Amino acid sequence: MGHRLLLVFFISILNANLFAGDSYMYAVYFTNKAHNSFSLSHPQSFLSAQCIERRTRQHIGFFESDLPVSKLYADSLLTFGVHNIKTSKWLNCSLISASDTTIIQRIASLGFVSKVELVKSPVTSLRKSESKFEVLTDVDFKDFNPDEYYGASSNQNQMIHVDFLHKRGYKGDSVDIAVFDAGFYNANGLAGFDSLFKTSRFKGSWDLEAQNANVFDDGSHGTSCLSCMAANQPGKMIGSAPNANYALFRTEVGSSETLEEEYNWVFAAEFAESGGADVFSTSLGYTQFDDATTNHTYADLDGNTTPIAKAANVAARGGIVVLNSAGNEGANSWYFISTPADADSILAVGAVNELRQYAKFSGKGPNAAGHVKPDVCARGVGTAVYNTAGEIYNGSGTSFSCPVLAGGAACLRQAFPNVPGLEIMETIRESAHLFKMPNDTFGYGIPDLAVAYMILSNKYNYHNHDNLLADLDVFPNPFSSELNVYVGKPMDEKLQLAIFDFSGKLIQSQDVSFSNNSNQFVAVNTLNLNQGVYLLKLQGKSFFDVKRIVKE
Repeated sequence: MGHRLLLVFFISILNANLFAGDSYMYAVYFTNKAHNSFSLSHPQSFLSAQCIERRTRQHIGFFESDLPVSKLYADSLLTFGVHNIKTSKWLNCSLISASDTTIIQRIASLGFVSKVELVKSPVTSLRKSESKFEVLTDVDFKDFNPDEYYGASSNQNQMIHVDFLHKRGYKGDSVDIAVFDAGFYNANGLAGFDSLFKTSRFKGSWDLEAQNANVFDDGSHGTSCLSCMAANQPGKMIGSAPNANYALFRTEVGSSETLEEEYNWVFAAEFAESGGADVFSTSLGYTQFDDATTNHTYADLDGNTTPIAKAANVAARGGIVVLNSAGNEGANSWYFISTPADADSILAVGAVNELRQYAKFSGKGPNAAGHVKPDVCARGVGTAVYNTAGEIYNGSGTSFSCPVLAGGAACLRQAFPNVPGLEIMETIRESAHLFKMPNDTFGYGIPDLAVAYMILSNKYNYHNHDNLLADLDVFPNPFSSELNVYVGKPMDEKLQLAIFDFSGKLIQSQDVSFSNNSNQFVAVNTLNLNQGVYLLKLQGKSFFDVKRIVKE
């Protein structure tokens, strides 16, 4: 997403902020995209080169959602004296403002209009839910038990094994991450972000509320979230994707809670997708609004109903790896995830603590259609983050677990640039410790990006040193005493099975052999292991495989 492309986009929406204080805002949805001068057979006439390159690389085609909104339909609305704020090709709608609400029924009766929905009323209660954002707690640096490189972020990176990818040279290089948030106050002035903002890796920014490129004068939330991915201070704090490219968008309105914010996200996401984004990281979510008539119900969170969930799914199906916080309502009356965490094609990320225990505040699943949510979890309790002064603080919330994993997903994307985004996300689910037994708090569990890397290496014959894997499985996991180890590939050689703790210390090892038959498993006595999390490694002459195991 180059600066020139951002500028072109920004100029195109400079006149978009036409909502007057005494007007209503509506979304007018169209029935189709007829009378369109563009054709899917010539995508270069309406899609950017970056978008086409990503689709081609991932062997993804083009869809009706890629076509622009019918200009005839959008222009026809103007004859009613309304202001056309912006159009969304993904949702096939126009956002309009109108002071005379009597004309809305006339617009709704047009043959090419499928529905009209209220987005924003003139008067709001000017509030934000306290549970939406997180409070940072000052913690003495020594309490983080840092290692020499990762410093305060050691545990959160090692928990998902993104350090495994870093050691192999995958730190997000050349991967474009779009971050959507409430503001990135002073982020461009922090030493920990120097390697981003003082280089070409910063791809630009836009504030959809203020209609300017300065996202650094509003909101501290985005600064802390960004640090989980982009921090680069060896020995103090390293983000999960310290070498990635970043574009920053402020889509949240600080003084109110309305559906407009969902549409802000949609507009920003459409541009980011066009600009070549590979990964979306969003630490926002929506359930209830200042105007209660526009509230979402739990039934709305079926994965493909709310505006923002629909758009998130379109982005994911177009090849972007989309991650979103699960929300922080798990201990409140709402209880469930928020939207777009319910979206059926993205990764909703819940929160756990440093001991891998789920956080009570983390939004629970399933979504209203019964799909597993959250999808996965990462550290969101006591997560190491920057405050607006660049000091390392301790933050809690799914707002932080999401970017921790999003950076890891970017590293995986770097390692496998041609694998479809949907498959990257499914492999992250598959690598998680509860993949075969998901629940409504952990989802599929805590991902192991080393395992995800191995799965994809084996499937696509990437990276010669990982071509031969054991197709390793362990059960039960978590376990209490005996652990069964199973390999899916027939093999008739002596192997070494070893268990390590997360400092790399060898705890126990044994030689094992698997008969060349359908029952290729061995029972491992783990009575001498203390409760905790370990890595089990199976090593042969020409392959290895690793699994994360948990003793209860």
